[in-house]
Amino acid sequence: MSPVKLLLILYNALLLLLYVPVALVWRFLMRKNNPRFWQRFGLGLPRAKNSKPSIWLHGASVGESRSLTGTVATLRQDYPEYNILISTFTETGYDVVTKELQPDIQFLL
Repeated sequence: MSPVKLLLILYNALLLLLYVPVALVWRFLMRKNNPRFWQRFGLGLPRAKNSKPSIWLHGASVGESRSLTGTVATLRQDYPEYNILISTFTETGYDVVTKELQPDIQFLL
């Protein structure tokens, strides 16, 4: 195995080992009661209400989430047999997606 690949694996492992405990401590110290907190760790993700295939879009911020408006409208018209799934990084982006775009499934990353 090359030294670069080994360093990359070590970096990712250390990042994971440090990030998870820090995020958990931060959550409890800040007393944030965010029901979507666990979605960032892949837990408690929403499930599709049907067995249709999905098209996954991602808006990292509020601006990017709002820019999906035309894309979502076109996808709903051209591919009605698909679920529209939208993920965001921010709480405000999540709120914009929920209120303005109304996808079939949305979640935080």
